[in-house]
Amino acid sequence: MTLNDQLAKVSDLFHARFVHKGRTPEALDCVGLIKICLKRFLNFELPEFDYEELWFDKDPLLLSRIWPTVFTPILCNTTLQLGDILFFRFHKEAVNHCAFYIGDGKMIQCLKGAGVLVTPVEKFKRFRAYVGRIPHG
Repeated sequence: MTLNDQLAKVSDLFHARFVHKGRTPEALDCVGLIKICLKRFLNFELPEFDYEELWFDKDPLLLSRIWPTVFTPILCNTTLQLGDILFFRFHKEAVNHCAFYIGDGKMIQCLKGAGVLVTPVEKFKRFRAYVGRIPHG
């Protein structure tokens, strides 16, 4: 599948506006986007959780301890796969953003003030805390 094929699966999301705790294709935040992408790409339903508690925790592996069958932490220098979730530390030491890897060195993310966009992973590499992988076959 090409990058264009991957983007076709989420083309309706590019018009979404950023809404804190948004979970619909019209109104999303970064976690809402991850939930939709996981469902569309991997047919995986991510359980709802209060991510704001996690964002302020300084341990980037906290998600993998909460759901050990959901997130497998991967070293940042590992080759990324479609569906990997990239967790970032934009502010201080806590993880406070996530994006979905769609292939070809690109990720899809939802940012306050920008909405849903495709960005090269390399552009955000210095912020990346770790990668979570959903076990799938």
